[in-house]
Amino acid sequence: MRFHIIAQAQTGERFRRIEVDGERIDFPQYRTESFAAHANPFTRTKGEPAYVVSHVGTGMRLAGGKTQAAAISTARQLIAEKSTEEFWRAIAAARQYIKATQTLA
Repeated sequence: MRFHIIAQAQTGERFRRIEVDGERIDFPQYRTESFAAHANPFTRTKGEPAYVVSHVGTGMRLAGGKTQAAAISTARQLIAEKSTEEFWRAIAAARQYIKATQTLA
């Protein structure tokens, strides 16, 4: 599936939307939401994981790893650890950011 992520290449740089191609990942806790694992477009940047799992609706990164399997495993662990309220707050913040950038564009 093709979708956009929100990304910042370097600290201090403006966030931007980048199109990526990912494999759908399902989380039973959030059946109404779509997630995908994909190659990280910033892998060459020091400290960046090779693969990430992102929320498709907002492009928000959930987790990363050296392999796609590691990124998915880390995302599943984080989803299990975080409260539903914390997840929805993060999604709301990502949606507000998208709205603000569309307003300012």
